[in-house]
Amino acid sequence: MSTQHPEGSTPPLTLSDLTINICTVDRPEALRAALQSLLDTTPPGPTLQLLLNEASEPTWPAVTDLLDRWPGPVHVIRIDERLPVNESHQRALDEVKTPLVNFMGDDDFVFADRFTEAIETFNTVDDLKMLGTWCHRIGGDFEHPVKKGRMDIGPITLEEWRCYRIGSTPVQYCFPAVIFDTEAARAAGGFQERFGSAMDAALTGYIGRRWPSLTQTTRRFGFRIHDGSDSAVNFRHQFERYEFFEDCLRALDQGRPEPAFEEWKAAMDARPWLTRKMHDRRVRSRQLFRRAGAALVDGRRLDFVKFGVMSLFSWPPQFFSKWIEQRGRPKVAEYR
Repeated sequence: MSTQHPEGSTPPLTLSDLTINICTVDRPEALRAALQSLLDTTPPGPTLQLLLNEASEPTWPAVTDLLDRWPGPVHVIRIDERLPVNESHQRALDEVKTPLVNFMGDDDFVFADRFTEAIETFNTVDDLKMLGTWCHRIGGDFEHPVKKGRMDIGPITLEEWRCYRIGSTPVQYCFPAVIFDTEAARAAGGFQERFGSAMDAALTGYIGRRWPSLTQTTRRFGFRIHDGSDSAVNFRHQFERYEFFEDCLRALDQGRPEPAFEEWKAAMDARPWLTRKMHDRRVRSRQLFRRAGAALVDGRRLDFVKFGVMSLFSWPPQFFSKWIEQRGRPKVAEYR
């Protein structure tokens, strides 16, 4: 790998070039836990940006003492009227002043200093625009990280990234664990309304299509898969938007214009009945697999078995595909 900043040019990036952004709505206890994890693991330097999207009254006093302890700049954005999540995230992106930014949720956790290593990676790869990381998946009590299994969330070398791109292979970065170039995110279109609850996956997908985007292999960031999360409650809607986003990328890769969502939805609904039925069973299997994972990390063993069996019988190929996905990443050669 070559050096991004040769001698005599722009100085290397440092932790002061990073903004860590958290958007929150009415979850003061979860937000406090997320901020505490940052304070426990983050070296001095990054800017902390907190966006309160019509947060409830208890939210602010619950975290003021933690914000006072932050070893770097703090920027707070208050929004009086509740905005859709894509608009609140875009508002936050618009106010970032640093070259790099990380968006983490108010119920995500950092288990160790991953930011220092990330900055070093940005300084050793030409035109690197996004960096992901392996993740723990954690339960609702914030205390018990899963230590077995792992999820493939992207390429770890430039060669592997090129293999993904040559094969038009969608890269599923875990969004809260991504650090990306601020201007690249804006150039890629930011958080687009048409992708709804999948707008974070769409943003990372567009960045990863145009610029080298790598993944750290150390598990240093946590994200929740509990039943009460928005992505779990609205799983079918979110997955539909994610499929739309993937088809938009395929269209671009094939030199075709991206479809409008209404056109894409009409085409999906016009498929033969059997095709739609098989698709619905695959989606149901994925949703049940997720619920099984949530039950596992919450210690609900009976629910884990119940939802796992239901996922298996809903669509066995999907179940085994997800099972294999949790066991390890594919090899580079498989994408050639």
